[in-house]
Amino acid sequence: MRNTRFSPPLVISLLFTLALLFSPATLLARPDLKPLGKNIADTGSAYYQFETHFFNSAAGERRYKVWIGIPEKAAPSTGYPVLYMLDGNAAMAHLSEPLLKQMFEDQPPVLVAVGYDTNLPFDVIARSYDYTPTSVDPAVKQPLVQGRKTGGSQEFRQFLLTQIIPYVEKRAPSDPSKRAIWGHSFGGLFVLDTFYNATWFHDFFAAAPSLGWGDQRIVKLAKRATPATCKTDRFT
Repeated sequence: MRNTRFSPPLVISLLFTLALLFSPATLLARPDLKPLGKNIADTGSAYYQFETHFFNSAAGERRYKVWIGIPEKAAPSTGYPVLYMLDGNAAMAHLSEPLLKQMFEDQPPVLVAVGYDTNLPFDVIARSYDYTPTSVDPAVKQPLVQGRKTGGSQEFRQFLLTQIIPYVEKRAPSDPSKRAIWGHSFGGLFVLDTFYNATWFHDFFAAAPSLGWGDQRIVKLAKRATPATCKTDRFT
């Protein structure tokens, strides 16, 4: 799903490229966990200035690594659009200078890759918890993913909204009507769950979301939703 407010075609192209490059096994027990090399933030870009920041979760159990890419171009009068990308380690590994150049020549957004303090593409334990919601029915046991704890999406969403996003928007002037979030697989599930639980974002990009997770919890939620909760006027 996407929104017409945040639709520079080259940004959309980037999101589809990321979706194709991400391993379809990220939901399962065998994602590609080869250590990553340098990314565009390490090598430098002529079109974006990158910063790296670290955040600890409220209980100190997880440490997030967040890359902020600010266009080397004056912000519009209303502020930059901002694109938040989950699984930030893998997302950064797929960003390239030609892609950044293309976006720079159009309507470049601030790029925010929200990952974890690891040299691996995915922190499978952390993302299994952060990106998955709790069961709707308290009588239903919270599902595990290959023995990994789940159900932390509300906690992670609050951390994202109250810690990471305010920090990002202090670093770069941002347009509050053009905040977007992208996620793949479990990240896509988080994006859909966020659509029903937060109004902070205006554009939602869910790539191959894990719709079957938790006995199709998100599908059941969508079926029960009213037009008011769906805010269908925001989408095409």
